[in-house]
Amino acid sequence: MNARKKKWLLIVGLFIGLIALSAWYIFLKPARNIRFESYISISADSLFLAYQENEKNADSIYLDKALLVEGNISEVKTNQQGQQVIVLSTSDSIFGIACTISESGMKLQVEKGEPVKIKGFCAGFNSDVVLRDCIISKE
Repeated sequence: MNARKKKWLLIVGLFIGLIALSAWYIFLKPARNIRFESYISISADSLFLAYQENEKNADSIYLDKALLVEGNISEVKTNQQGQQVIVLSTSDSIFGIACTISESGMKLQVEKGEPVKIKGFCAGFNSDVVLRDCIISKE
């Protein structure tokens, strides 16, 4: 084998190795834990209004950030994956803040109208503001 072929094989091998290491890092890094994240504290109404007024701006502030949202429970339901979803009421009579509880199969004992603080990651706006990996906060 001549020197030129060896050089190209080395470059290709290093490139493939770099891709493999990157994939390994991305797929094996630990998931974020909401319990240990610093958070932005906000009321359910303020968060909903921020998304209703300017979704793009609200995404730049809140999307994929840990939030501690304070509000009153308007509905408790179960999604298609069997996870409990707590909806916090807002000034909008139809839509609110949909908070998916992180522990699958875990059913928290909460009631409609009860004030609550929920900590979760903001997943954006889809009629409701969506929070994922949520926990009830004692803070």
